[in-house]
Amino acid sequence: MIRMLASVLVLLAAVAAAPAFAYEAGPAMGAVEFQELISTSQAVAAARRAYPRADVLNARLVNGSRPYYSVRMIQDGRRFDVRVDARTGRVLN
Repeated sequence: MIRMLASVLVLLAAVAAAPAFAYEAGPAMGAVEFQELISTSQAVAAARRAYPRADVLNARLVNGSRPYYSVRMIQDGRRFDVRVDARTGRVLN
C-alpha cells in the first residue's frame, strides 16, 4: 500500500513538472507545430514588471488557439486582470 502511494506521488510530481505544450497549424495542410509555453511564474513575473505596485492574487492558463495567462492583480483596492501571452511572455494589455 505504501509503495503504491509512493509510486502515485512520484508520478504526480513528474506530471506536474512536465512542460506545457501548445500546437499551431503550420503552412502545410494538417501540419502541427509544438511550441513550449512559459510557466505560470514567468507569466506572473511579466505582469509584475508591467504593474510593479500591484499585488498578484492568482494566475491561470487560458487555452485556445492563442493561449494566454490571466493574472489577477489588485492595486489601490482595484482588482484587474493582466493577460500575458503564454508563448512569448509579452503582456497583452
